[in-house]
Amino acid sequence: MPKIIKLNGGGVLLYEHNNQSKATAYRVGVFRGGYLDKNTGISHLFEHMMFKGTKNYTNDQLSEQIRENFSNLNASTGGEYMLIRSYESNKKLKPALKISSEMMLESVFPEEELKKEKDVVRQEIVRANDDINRVASLTLNKMIYNYPEIKSDTLGDEKKMMAITRNELLDYQKNNLVKENFFASVSSNLPAFVIKKYIKDYFYNKLPSGEKNTFESADLTINGDSKLVVETRDRQKVVLMVAIPCCGFNDLQQSFYLSRLMNHLSGLKGPLFNHFREKKQLVYSVSLRRWSGRQDGVLVFSIETSPDKVNECFHAIHDFIEEVKKGLTQKEIDRLKERYIESDDRYVGHPVDHCANLVYDYMDRKKYIKPRVWDKLNKKLTVSDINTVINQTFGNIEKVFVSIVGLIDKKDVYPINKIIKTIKGE
Repeated sequence: MPKIIKLNGGGVLLYEHNNQSKATAYRVGVFRGGYLDKNTGISHLFEHMMFKGTKNYTNDQLSEQIRENFSNLNASTGGEYMLIRSYESNKKLKPALKISSEMMLESVFPEEELKKEKDVVRQEIVRANDDINRVASLTLNKMIYNYPEIKSDTLGDEKKMMAITRNELLDYQKNNLVKENFFASVSSNLPAFVIKKYIKDYFYNKLPSGEKNTFESADLTINGDSKLVVETRDRQKVVLMVAIPCCGFNDLQQSFYLSRLMNHLSGLKGPLFNHFREKKQLVYSVSLRRWSGRQDGVLVFSIETSPDKVNECFHAIHDFIEEVKKGLTQKEIDRLKERYIESDDRYVGHPVDHCANLVYDYMDRKKYIKPRVWDKLNKKLTVSDINTVINQTFGNIEKVFVSIVGLIDKKDVYPINKIIKTIKGE
């Protein structure tokens, strides 16, 4: 069972003992990501610059240290966090932590390297802004969770990112890499007291105290009424994303059933794809997934279609929901349970997955890590269970959020009230 180990000063160590492997996976960082960057992308740029030289190593020397001491090293920036991560044999753990610590806490951001890396990040921004799937997804996220912080893109605005100075990166390091924002997530067969000592020696004891960031992902609840946003882009296709609110994420039983249900609809029988493509001939691609990482959940239909068939897709969603509401047979549900067990067995014992899940679960619920192991012997998944979730999810659709990007004008799309009525079949 995972442990939440509070560190004096406000930091946290998320630890899971894993005796299936002789390797250790760790993620070390701060709960301070791109949502707080005011669209500058400074968290993401800082993450890149951690690899460009420290107080003790030049850029070339650091690259050599990484080659010698790591089999796997990377970093990432999300909306709520910035971190460095690795997956190493226990024999290599100490040098890996030492170098990771230096990269995060003692980077010096050489001016010449900063200039080069800005160009690298700029290309990421250009590619991202040209990806209409990403644009539609970000727009949908912002309209559902209407908080000021989430309106900041993790990559940032190109001009603002290019204007970031070395001194601003040093200030970011000083003000945000503090005990109050710190977290470490570790999956290892080493005892918890050993991991705690390593984390404190290499990271935590070197951090100053500072101001805790106030933004936390668990604060994101669905805020506002139904919305429709259409962004015209010169493309031959349209990306259409339709989000329907579903269960709160703190309802673990309902959350579990809904996740398994989406697996069934998208994978086991393929009715979603068949419905849209074979029956209706509407789409190039379609998927249905449940967005995670939020206290309030949504089901998202992601559809790629032609500009003249966008409105038909709303009718197809209604028809599909009506088909789903007819329910599943016990045979289908038993197979659903088998698929879950098969999936779970493939990942059991893998430290990287466990390590990542600890972080995501902790962010979702602040102080509670959900149990990932389902009682496979004693819990029977019944027709009644699944049909209850289906009725709760699709039985009373009051809000719908729609993001459309592509070669289409808003005047050619149903207004939001008509979209809701169409999906509900009114």
